[in-house]
Amino acid sequence: MANRLVSGQDEISGIVLAAVQPKTPAGRRSLLFPGSAMGGMSSFSPVFIAVERFGSFLDPSFFRRCFLLSFFPYLAGPAMAGPSSSQVVIEQVPLTDAPEGSGARKIDAGAGGVLIPALTKGRAEPQWALYDNEGKRIGAAVTGRILPVSPGIYTAKVGSGSRSQQLAVKIEVRQGFISRVQPNWGALVVHLVNEEETPFRGFYQLFEFISRDAYGFGRGAEEELGETVDTWLLPPGIYKLVGPLETYEAIRNFVTIEVLPNRVIHYAIVADSKSGDFLGSGVVPTGDFTVRGSITGRRPRVQVGGFKIKARIGGDFSQSASDNVLGLGGNSLGFGLFTDFSANYLWKKHIFNLFIDLEGGVRKNSDENFVRKVRDEISISSIYIHQTWPLVGRYVRFQATTQFAKSFARYDDPTEIVVDGVSQGEQTSLQLSGSFDPLFLQEGMGLNFRLFKNVFADLDARVGGSLRHTISSGFLVRRDDSQGDVELFDRVRGSTEIGAELVLLGAARFGQIASYRNYTNAFVSTENKLRFRSDHIVSVRLVKSLSVGLLLGLRKDDTTADRIGFTQALFIRASKRVF
Repeated sequence: MANRLVSGQDEISGIVLAAVQPKTPAGRRSLLFPGSAMGGMSSFSPVFIAVERFGSFLDPSFFRRCFLLSFFPYLAGPAMAGPSSSQVVIEQVPLTDAPEGSGARKIDAGAGGVLIPALTKGRAEPQWALYDNEGKRIGAAVTGRILPVSPGIYTAKVGSGSRSQQLAVKIEVRQGFISRVQPNWGALVVHLVNEEETPFRGFYQLFEFISRDAYGFGRGAEEELGETVDTWLLPPGIYKLVGPLETYEAIRNFVTIEVLPNRVIHYAIVADSKSGDFLGSGVVPTGDFTVRGSITGRRPRVQVGGFKIKARIGGDFSQSASDNVLGLGGNSLGFGLFTDFSANYLWKKHIFNLFIDLEGGVRKNSDENFVRKVRDEISISSIYIHQTWPLVGRYVRFQATTQFAKSFARYDDPTEIVVDGVSQGEQTSLQLSGSFDPLFLQEGMGLNFRLFKNVFADLDARVGGSLRHTISSGFLVRRDDSQGDVELFDRVRGSTEIGAELVLLGAARFGQIASYRNYTNAFVSTENKLRFRSDHIVSVRLVKSLSVGLLLGLRKDDTTADRIGFTQALFIRASKRVF
């Protein structure tokens, strides 16, 4: 049975722990620990005072937001005690009664522990830290997990924002007991969705309404792909959310939210995924945004998980330059069309994604009197991930890539062609491959790691074993030692290889107009042959459906060429979502 600490003085240690408050409406007594009121500072460092006084000569909200809350919190130590919770109930729970899965079994004999319960998912909430009476950091833990410590008096710092904005809670740890803190703060979960109710990685800023203190940037998540929205742990009060390019003084693109103690608030903001403008907002009764219905008030047909389907069509105008890439070379101007289709499914720890991409385009090279195709690709890829642990999951993936039309090598003047050492005579056109030939297949399985996740960037890595198949009746690859008026080609037949793969997927956003994406796939076979592809795309949005992009690509395939291929393309792309 848990024992609630309600006396003003511990009879064993003789230390005054708290002043007894009147009973709450629920009939429980709560504790008021020595310290400042909510929102105040219990202590100041000289540097903090100097910074605050200097900041008074500037716009206070601007100064705190851009300097104090972004840079100074990392320099300030635990001396900045921060706001203290005015009413905190701490229960002394025997180790035998600790919640299942909280880590009580790891506590040694003669020790105790501290437990800060999770209001949402522990991994989505900020870690809390524990300090001794001298301000030394003892350790940190995820909410919902016990932090084992020796008996004594400690201070826990809980919440979002800088160190000065976190709640300070005095805690006594007893031998053989878990000091479980009943949260007197609230949880705020902000979901950003577009007009199709699709969650996306939009940005916003969070301020405390009365003090105008900035708590920092927040970001939505692609929840239908298994990403989790981070939870804000905040002192009770009213907060203001503004768009990514707005300030606290914003009179448009803002909302206000009241955070209540020990309550979870799911708040949805409908925003333009390109400009970031708020289109609507409100509190919703569910945090499940993997299916439609959460905003419109309809009860989702599937309560947990569900399919999401998307499709786009578009076109682009490009300028490109290539060197050492099969069938491509020199400078060119081109025009292309594309369409893609994706289906995603999420249920608990199970994530599935299917993506179909069709691209085609033609170009005119500066030194040629004919038009050739610049892009011709059909790609089907699927992946299943079991998110076994918060940052590590197991994956199985499949990918197939081929082309629509035949590929040709064309020449302005008759050129002698030699294939596999046999002369084909002089020709102005040579077929390199047929329709749907070659077909490249990839299968892989291994571990998926979430290496980095930040408001502005994220990076995932996949490491595992892989099979690579090339199915072909025999396509032609130009040899590197071709010289003068003689073109040498080798015929490449089908093959199967087994080896190890490394896949990196990264993304970053710079405000609401610029973004960066990276896809890198490296494969090493058991015969030490390397297949490597790395694409880097920087995109700048001009208007809602029009953007300028720069593609830099590297290719290396030991089965077809000895040198590294390089591709650069500058294009203007327009796209429209169909459904």
